[in-house]
Amino acid sequence: MKNKICIFAGTTEGRILAETLTNLGVDVTACVATEYGESLVTANTVIAERLDSMAMATLFLTQNFEIVVDCTHPYATAVTENIITACSATNTEYLRVNRDSIDSYTSIPDMTCAVDYLRSTSGNILSTIGSKELSSFAGCGFLDRLFVRVLPISSSLDACQNINLPPSHIIAMQGPFSYELNKAMIEALDIKILLTKDGGAVGGFAEKVAIAADLGLDLVVIRKPAQQAGVSLIAATKMLSKRFGTTTKTRVSIISCGLGNPNLLTAEASEHIAAAELIIGAPRLIKNFESLNTKMIAEIYAEKISDIISNHAHLQNIAVLFSGDIGFYSGATKLFSHLTEVTVVPICGISSPVYLCSKLQIPWQDVKLVSLHAGNCNIVSAVRDHKKVFTLLGGDRNVHYLCETLIKFGFGKIRLYIGEYLSYNKEVITSGTALELIQKKFDSLTSALIVNDDACLTTRFGICDHSFVRVDNVPMTKAEVRAVSLSKLQLSPDSIVMDIGGGTGSVSVEIALNVPNGKVFTIEKNIKAIAAVRENKFKFHVDNLEIIEGVAPAVLEPLDAPTHAFIGGSSGNLKSIVDAILAKNASTRFVLNVVSLETLTQAIELTKSFSYREVVHMSVARTKEVGNYNLMMAANPIYIITFGNYSPKNDE
Repeated sequence: MKNKICIFAGTTEGRILAETLTNLGVDVTACVATEYGESLVTANTVIAERLDSMAMATLFLTQNFEIVVDCTHPYATAVTENIITACSATNTEYLRVNRDSIDSYTSIPDMTCAVDYLRSTSGNILSTIGSKELSSFAGCGFLDRLFVRVLPISSSLDACQNINLPPSHIIAMQGPFSYELNKAMIEALDIKILLTKDGGAVGGFAEKVAIAADLGLDLVVIRKPAQQAGVSLIAATKMLSKRFGTTTKTRVSIISCGLGNPNLLTAEASEHIAAAELIIGAPRLIKNFESLNTKMIAEIYAEKISDIISNHAHLQNIAVLFSGDIGFYSGATKLFSHLTEVTVVPICGISSPVYLCSKLQIPWQDVKLVSLHAGNCNIVSAVRDHKKVFTLLGGDRNVHYLCETLIKFGFGKIRLYIGEYLSYNKEVITSGTALELIQKKFDSLTSALIVNDDACLTTRFGICDHSFVRVDNVPMTKAEVRAVSLSKLQLSPDSIVMDIGGGTGSVSVEIALNVPNGKVFTIEKNIKAIAAVRENKFKFHVDNLEIIEGVAPAVLEPLDAPTHAFIGGSSGNLKSIVDAILAKNASTRFVLNVVSLETLTQAIELTKSFSYREVVHMSVARTKEVGNYNLMMAANPIYIITFGNYSPKNDE
């Protein structure tokens, strides 16, 4: 039978302890007072009701708990007394987990004294003591200047209604609350007096002390009752883990901090940061939590963070902070692979595309997400093929670079939204076209939403011949042949393709359109043909097409290893071209277009040694009006040969 433990878990410490021990295999029953508390806690069994000492004693006897852990709020003295009474009556071991204090302050002993003091003051009052003692304000005479912050649950709102507090004076929110959020709330309500309790570091007391000092508020603190002798959360976790024979690992919380403003932290993230014995992250992120008096190390590189964690394996809880969301171009991805000897808890957050789109009141479920800042991305292809594109910008790939690239490929008039300092007080969102914004100055690290209402959403396969720029005496592979040839290539979005003998570039363009995350090298020796390829490159917005002037195989050496090769013209160098490409990648998939019987004979002989070969003979005829008749006019027949050293799974 598993060991059984009961935790009164209505606080951050209680929730963390219950989740930790449950995950370690201990049979945990968690007691909370409300259904809201039940939704926050992780345990084998959760009891959501207020228990008196008799009900507690009955629970302890029927469940035969080995130990009862009291993690109730420091001010919940009546509940603590009931737990102690029930433990004594049932001979059940009792353990108290105490919340650390920030410092000792001159304060007021109880609510009666607080109300008396507040009657002698002037100016608006913000109460952050919760809802349980709101009845003390009944008939106080200053409800017109009293604002209360309570949990967003019905019992809290009922307590406000019972003292006839105006609805406009009720702030129903779930904490923890950052310095910035407290400051904004206090300034908006013109608060002069802040009424609070000493809730310790986890309760956000440090932030309240700091904000009162900075804004010159009168800070009224109700003294913390004397707590029962107990231990810290960290000590309790280690002691109970050892006692129940469970294997403990350091818990590393990988936390998304949103755009950096602590107001964007989720409640879960705040809890894990508050519980951490060590906080690691970029300097601008960890600076927000200096008031916690927790050890902090500034570091952003995954390998170094992993080493720091290894050197602190004796700690129970470590928090690693990342900006944005850990699933969106985040360094957390690399860190995960290094953390094999610890318990990893990923905590999601608000990413920049979500934030920017919400500010613009634009839905983001159909936004194409890319990042120029994180590395190379084909921003032109993304804009060409999607109505909405979000990208991160930074360094040399900034707003000027984005606008310059879009203008170069014919997108100078589409709409851009540039976000700077998102979520902070100096947040700016600028709207304009690429032509309008290219001369403006922006911060290096920015976010951009690009809206192209004319994006091409259709499949780009077998484009009409007349759509391409043509040059006299330069051959072009016809639409029907291109369609079949590209189907034989079986391209992937990230394919690297060589087009040998590019002609006007019609095949290269269609390949580039179908490999938005890849690249196409067009090898062509004819100067007139190169000019046509260049014009078609910009006409069809394919910046992943690179033109290589010269004769293959001589010019192939410095190019990236291809995954695919299309050979439309070899200038008599077929074997040497194939050998040069295979030297770069022995698994390259080839498609060869042949018109003459001489080249066909050479190709058949050459491809005999490959593990896969297929020959397709293709004849195409198109209608032509002759007087009152439509006649079929045949084009030259062509052989399409597919070959390579690979398994033909997709060809069967």
